[in-house]
Amino acid sequence: EREGRNADGFRLAMGALGHNQALEAERQARLSLEAQLHSMASRAAYAEDLQRRQAEELRLMTRCYAEAEVNAEERLRSEVQRQQEIVAAGHQRAMDYLRWKCEERVKEAKQAEADARGTADQERAGASAHREQSDTLEQALGPWRAIKAAHLACLPELGHFLHTAGPHLLAQSLPRQAAVPVLALEWPPHTDLHADLEWRAVDDRGFFGLLSKLCAGELRPELLELTACCVEGRWLGALHGD
Repeated sequence: EREGRNADGFRLAMGALGHNQALEAERQARLSLEAQLHSMASRAAYAEDLQRRQAEELRLMTRCYAEAEVNAEERLRSEVQRQQEIVAAGHQRAMDYLRWKCEERVKEAKQAEADARGTADQERAGASAHREQSDTLEQALGPWRAIKAAHLACLPELGHFLHTAGPHLLAQSLPRQAAVPVLALEWPPHTDLHADLEWRAVDDRGFFGLLSKLCAGELRPELLELTACCVEGRWLGALHGD
């Protein structure tokens, strides 16, 4: 009876630990998503501020070119009057020259306006792409959130192992001992588990004997050692001696 209570307490403790790990993983995922959303919002705000400044610069440039055109026209009138007083021949030549200068400045102003509009369109396209990327990430996170909402601690643990802990383990010197989630293991092809109802399957070292010890709490899962290897991302394992 005491061993049963110890086993129940151990299972409850393991369940609480797995639940805490799942909550911590969910918190980390939420913080990461909030950071991404904050970064995209900052980029969108920067794009809007840049567009506003470009519009203001465009307005100032238009005003400056308008004032320059007015000044040029005033100079043109003065020059015409002066040329008329001096010589009629020089009047047409100076007038043509000033007209050409005005046209060049108008062309430059239009070109600058077109460049500013192109830059603003690129910034708007970038902001739209960021929004689409955010929507795509939100959709991709849907299945993972559904799995986490099921409160199955083994699934987040399995995902953490396959994504982080497993590659980190393979990068170290092998062989070595490490904790591996049981859901990550596969039996090698043509492996005989000896689960038939025969004597060697029900003794202390047999399949049902090990299962009985695990259920009774006589054998803790973390103390059960398996020899495992990773082949093309698949973890293959077997009990020692099999």
